[in-house]
Amino acid sequence: MHMSTFFLHIRDGDELICDPDGSSFHNVEAARREAIECARELMAEGILDGGRIGIERSIVICDVNGTTLLVLPFRQAIASNLPRQC
Repeated sequence: MHMSTFFLHIRDGDELICDPDGSSFHNVEAARREAIECARELMAEGILDGGRIGIERSIVICDVNGTTLLVLPFRQAIASNLPRQC
């Protein structure tokens, strides 16, 4: 199956932290699953570092043309039933 490049940018208020390299996934759903894992890891790091969880942040999934395909709020990552991979 053909793999496509998706970019998982982090939106933190007015700031967009760009993913400069992107990652290859089979489809946008696979990129969404990765975004959920990334959001969970970032929130866990915030807790462990004594910083903020960043629940108001989101991950913006874009294609190679910069078109936004999906926005995943961190809140959705918490509510997702995607099993955690340890």
